[in-house]
Amino acid sequence: MSNDRQAKIAAATGPQRTPNRTILGAVVALLVVIGVIVGIVVGTRGNDEPAAEGNATNGATSGEVKLPKGVADPHAPVVATNDGVLRPGVPTLQIFEDFQCPACKHAEDLFGPTIKDMGAKGEINVVYYVKTFMDDSLRNDSSKKVGNAALCASDAGKFEDYHDKIYAKQPTGEGTGYTDEQVQDAAGEAGNTGAALDTWKQCVTDRTYVPYLNGLEEYTAQTMRVTSTPSFYVDNKRMALRNEMTAEDFRTLIRETAAK
Repeated sequence: MSNDRQAKIAAATGPQRTPNRTILGAVVALLVVIGVIVGIVVGTRGNDEPAAEGNATNGATSGEVKLPKGVADPHAPVVATNDGVLRPGVPTLQIFEDFQCPACKHAEDLFGPTIKDMGAKGEINVVYYVKTFMDDSLRNDSSKKVGNAALCASDAGKFEDYHDKIYAKQPTGEGTGYTDEQVQDAAGEAGNTGAALDTWKQCVTDRTYVPYLNGLEEYTAQTMRVTSTPSFYVDNKRMALRNEMTAEDFRTLIRETAAK
């Protein structure tokens, strides 16, 4: 083939694209046996990195999508620490989870206290991408129902508290779904009382944040390509979770990942 012909072909086809990088998925299949993880499966995602930026909003509206406190825009996660505002100068732990996901509950049982302790001490920001894809696979609406309830609790500064209480009630039978009683009991146990509890109930009844959840699921699945849970990142860098990790190992890994 002549050099002139090669040049014409190159001009017509444009620059060659490089393959997408493997960035996000960190799909952790966590099986608890005497407090030990015995299996970890790592997935992949596309070229966009998880966006954790943003400050607190309280009942803000972006277009037609109402946003809970701690969520900056329709594609942003909820900031669960520091009253919904990212603390500058510290690493951000990014967690992708679905409230119906059994592996997410196992991760919460093992690492939740460590995450909460580090967040409370200001060592890290903690943000959650609340996913709801398991509604389709399990043919119910529990992921959206509980996700919405947790975001309603976020408006009163109770996201993490509600998060912990509702996970403790996760049905043992996958697909059974959370009952309305469990959803409401978790709100009281999380410390919602009086007028705050009434506001939470109305938010749950109105399904206020379901549009946000629908948009976030679409964005994380199609743009970020996160289709499995739980996934853990620190400042957009995947945490290399290992078999037989302890809570202290997890704490160390957060710091190691942040330092990379």
